Amino acid sequence: MGGEMTYLSPAEISEVDRQIDDGIPIDELKAIPRNVMVLALLQQFEDFNRITIPQLVGNGPGHHEKTKLIQDAMHFAMTWVYQYCAADVPISSFPKSLTKHYIFAFHLIQIAENYSVAWDLLSLLRRGALRAARSADSTIILTRASEDTGAFEVSDSIINGCDDPYDVPDNPFCGIKLADLLSEAKVRKASKHHIQYDFPSTSFFRLQRSLDVHESRLFQLEPSWEAGSYTFSDLRSFFVALKAYCCIHSMICLQSHEVRVAGGGLADLILCKRPSAWANQMTRLCGLPFAKTKAIIDDLTFDPSLYLTGKKAHVCYQPFHALTENVLALSNELVWVSNVERNHWNLLEKLRPTLQSSLKNEKENIFIGGLKTEFEKLGCRVSDRIRFYGANDQLLGDIDLLVLDERLKFGLVCEVKWFNAPDRISEVASCISQLKEAIGQVRTARTWASDHRTALAQRLNLVEDYFDGWQIEGAVISKNFTGNGQARDIAIPIISERLLFWILRDPHQFHIRILWQTCVDRGYLPVLAGHYDEEDMTVDFNGVTLKAINYGYKVLTPFDPSQDILLSDTTGGSES
Repeated sequence: MGGEMTYLSPAEISEVDRQIDDGIPIDELKAIPRNVMVLALLQQFEDFNRITIPQLVGNGPGHHEKTKLIQDAMHFAMTWVYQYCAADVPISSFPKSLTKHYIFAFHLIQIAENYSVAWDLLSLLRRGALRAARSADSTIILTRASEDTGAFEVSDSIINGCDDPYDVPDNPFCGIKLADLLSEAKVRKASKHHIQYDFPSTSFFRLQRSLDVHESRLFQLEPSWEAGSYTFSDLRSFFVALKAYCCIHSMICLQSHEVRVAGGGLADLILCKRPSAWANQMTRLCGLPFAKTKAIIDDLTFDPSLYLTGKKAHVCYQPFHALTENVLALSNELVWVSNVERNHWNLLEKLRPTLQSSLKNEKENIFIGGLKTEFEKLGCRVSDRIRFYGANDQLLGDIDLLVLDERLKFGLVCEVKWFNAPDRISEVASCISQLKEAIGQVRTARTWASDHRTALAQRLNLVEDYFDGWQIEGAVISKNFTGNGQARDIAIPIISERLLFWILRDPHQFHIRILWQTCVDRGYLPVLAGHYDEEDMTVDFNGVTLKAINYGYKVLTPFDPSQDILLSDTTGGSES
């Protein structure tokens, strides 16, 4: 196959990119008022998810990937609407029926799904993660630039994600009975296409309490931190209440079969209210002061300027959409699929970059402090934020953590990174860049520590010959992401927080030298044909066929940390 194909030049890649962008239905969008299409698209997204998501049972194979694809499709579709549609019209000028626009919205989401896959692949190609060649039938064949990154990518997906796949919480709906909900709501027909109901307070507050527990695993930042004129704790209270409200409303609209309205309740799925009405209602439901509730709603209202230029936000960040100055529409599904803390952290980079930058430092201080406590529990001597200098007292850098196991005479120089579960290509690329920089910092710090043992001992108020006979190594300790195999060094592993705890705590309870050696030997990686299998990914868009060889994967068996980590001994072999 290699003899039949040549790699695409930058000019050829740009031409493919142009051809794919030409597939966006710009002319059709230009004929539709923007706010009319926003409402139709929000309605269609509810129905699209209603049909698609129930087919993805639990957190099984393909669930995350398909859910993300639907979100990304909505992101591109909504971006196109704001970019290309005609000017807004007054609500009084909206068509009596949105059926035509609703059907087009379905078509638009389907186009955006394929566009999203093609865009992802081309983005990876432009960033050097993939390479491309054209086959005899003009199919563009994509292969990994580094053939052994597949296991690392799977590892980041199924081991290092924010959501621990081996600690799945209970279903938050287990205490909600549909019959009781509908009975409490007293659902009734309001008109030919619409229903109305009494707010079911008992069912709402029961679900709100359940969701608060269920969602807790997604909140990792310090609750007291300011995110503007509200804290992350306030954001959590607001969003849990909003998620419960959206869920209750959706269940009522979609399950009120006996009311028999035309369209089965779909016309009422997207709630449209005045901004003040939203603020008043959410103040009652979440218990926050009105000013804080209003500030959160303002931040969660779609701002087109964040999506069209520069490092773009994602449509999941802001589920409210202003149809007019006085009408705010809410997407239930965008609320439901949102990892709100991760998304809001990324949104803050756009809204309040100075604030977010200061919080980044606080994050790493907290992470370093927590790791220091954990290592000290194991009997290690731990120092943090150690500055080191070169000739003429020139600052060379600092060591985030120096972990010393005196019994084994083993020291580990560590750089610490806390990422918020990057999920989009731009986020992943930024985190990979930071990890590469961290590896370089560890390399410099480890070399200094090994070459200046007496100076290091003095810096730590230890006897001058303290480090005689010690093995000093380096590592990056990372929360939620380890680089997809695109940031690595043969002697400086990137150790995920979860893997660290699995080896140092339960189920293994070993020491830091085995932790380091196991990660150097990559004994934690999922096994191809054991834990997962690779699949080709093919997408056709506007006359372009892209085929990524072995780029998709499906999970075959869950990764069991008690059985599937091949622990290394101190000489580099494996321990049974």
